[in-house]
Amino acid sequence: HEDRQQADQCVKPPVCYEWDWHPRMLVSGIWQDAYVETRYTDYIARCEAFYTLTDDLSRADLWFETDCAAPVTLTLYDPDGVKIGTGSRFTIANPRLWWCNGQGEQALYSYAARTAHHEVTGTIGIRRVRLIMNEGGWVEPVAFPKGRSVAPIQIELNNRRVFAKGSNWVNP
Repeated sequence: HEDRQQADQCVKPPVCYEWDWHPRMLVSGIWQDAYVETRYTDYIARCEAFYTLTDDLSRADLWFETDCAAPVTLTLYDPDGVKIGTGSRFTIANPRLWWCNGQGEQALYSYAARTAHHEVTGTIGIRRVRLIMNEGGWVEPVAFPKGRSVAPIQIELNNRRVFAKGSNWVNP
């Protein structure tokens, strides 16, 4: 018997009881076959890229952190697939920046992390994103309509202010 009274006795979010546009999602256990997977000791459990970008966007310092019991060889490639180098730390002069849709190229650097028995590949988009306050954004208009004339905040991507189009928010 399905009714909404069961929610009175628990603290699950409303989305679990079809009060929103989400499908009914209740917690469940293992429902398919389970197995134990064995791996070589040089399995790369994690390979994560980090970078800092200078204020004028002229240089990116890139480094990798890996979780692996064996030494990992990392190779970095530019967006055209040309090898930049091998190591765990890289300095890229005048990096090709990643831009959001409609603002420029979505340049992606790629990498390969290798051991004798395992390889992990991935891509990195180098960019600076900041949420900045617009001057006059909190000044209340004196005349009607009483909407804000200046948005209070804006996104700055690679030192250029961009308009963030749209939103997607579901009530908690």
